[in-house]
Order: sequence, then C-alpha cells, then structure tokens
Amino acid sequence: VTERVIRATSVAGLSLSVDLLKLLLRGDNVVALPSSIAYISVLSFLRKIGRIDRLEETLAELANVSRRIQMKQPSQSGIDIVAFNTYLGAICDAAVAGRKYSSCDNESEKLDS
Repeated sequence: VTERVIRATSVAGLSLSVDLLKLLLRGDNVVALPSSIAYISVLSFLRKIGRIDRLEETLAELANVSRRIQMKQPSQSGIDIVAFNTYLGAICDAAVAGRKYSSCDNESEKLDS
C-alpha cells in the first residue's frame, strides 16, 4: 500500500514521496527493495524538479539497501536500470540547461584545492 502512495504522491508532485521512500529504506531489517515503479517514480519527480543532489542520495541509499539484501538473499535482483538512466538523464538536463549540481560543485572544489 505504501508503494502505491509513494507513486501517487510523486506523480502529483509532492515531496512527501521522497520521505516515504526513505522511510521504507531505513533500518537493517529491510528484506526487499520497494517496487521499481515506486522508486523510479520518485527519481523521475526529483529529475523533473531539478534536485540532482537528492536524486543521487536516494539512488545511493537504494544501492546500499540492495547490497545488504543481496548479501542475505543472493537470489534477489538489484536496482532497475531505468533508475540509473533517470539519474544520467538528470545530469544531462542540468548540463544542457547550464545548471550546476552538487556532485559537480564538490569535485571542482576538490580540484581547485
């Protein structure tokens, strides 16, 4: 039920969807990733509003949970490839629009020092 609420709130453009997804991913007792429909919808919402930093954080959290699950249950599949493509698309959107994003800013600061 929560996954449907996540999808509905992200399609409606509510940032509540990000918080709900993060609640599902918290804790060491997570036994399965949320459905790809739920988390891809959240990632698409973040791409649409230009929050690459939050998209990156969410994707990293999904990856960490996926790794933990696969260590316990090797038969589980990982993150849907569409999630990574959404992230790449968001980076391309920012580059085309000439916007900076946090990962880029952090790397350029490291190079300048």
